[in-house]
Amino acid sequence: MNTAVNIRHPDSDLPDCQYTPMKMKQLALITNLASQLYFRQTTSRTSLRSFFIKEIIIENFFQHNIPCHSQWVIDQAGEDPNFVKRNINRSIKANRYRLIDDQLYPTQPLIKHLKSIYRDSQIPFTETSNGYGIKLTPFRIHEFVTAYCAISMAEKNQATLLQQAVELALWEAFFLFKKKTLITGQIAQRLQVSKSTLSTALGPLIEQQLLTTRSDSCDNRITHWRLNPKDNSIKEKYATIKRFFVE
Repeated sequence: MNTAVNIRHPDSDLPDCQYTPMKMKQLALITNLASQLYFRQTTSRTSLRSFFIKEIIIENFFQHNIPCHSQWVIDQAGEDPNFVKRNINRSIKANRYRLIDDQLYPTQPLIKHLKSIYRDSQIPFTETSNGYGIKLTPFRIHEFVTAYCAISMAEKNQATLLQQAVELALWEAFFLFKKKTLITGQIAQRLQVSKSTLSTALGPLIEQQLLTTRSDSCDNRITHWRLNPKDNSIKEKYATIKRFFVE
């Protein structure tokens, strides 16, 4: 039996949050997924703009098992239509999507690619006999990722998927392990990236004041990183996590 727990973001005026521990473990799976997607994107690896468009499409394919109309994707993305069209056309040429009567469908290589990512991320899915091959169960993982990334896109304060993964690792540490901070090595280990790669993501997060830092009391060479609870986008993301994972 799961027991609900009250939790408050440290050193902030964010409201108390009641959550079920088993349900919050889904956040760890999403952190797994963000890390795997970062490593295994084959095009526009660093671009959050491109990733966001792909997520809109993948959500329809593998969460809802429905096709996407190109114009619908353009409307949902809120981007320059030509940028969206170029992104879609690149994926068609790369044999990720097939276009039938202006509707996008997944190709077998994309289905195989996503199956591998979900397995490595420990994301549960069921095999289907329809053209989508798989359907995610039991929670709305891509819907959450899309909603989460949309906040960053609206604020225009982040550019890469890796930066989203850094935030998710810090949320995971807070909600699941009750850790207020993570040190650089812990984030790098969790996301399986080098410290030099991680530093390129952390720098802009500090400049945008999305994260705060402090030096370790015993060793000033060690930096502790924390989500900044005073930032509006962090508050919005906290609310999004609550909406998806809190009963």
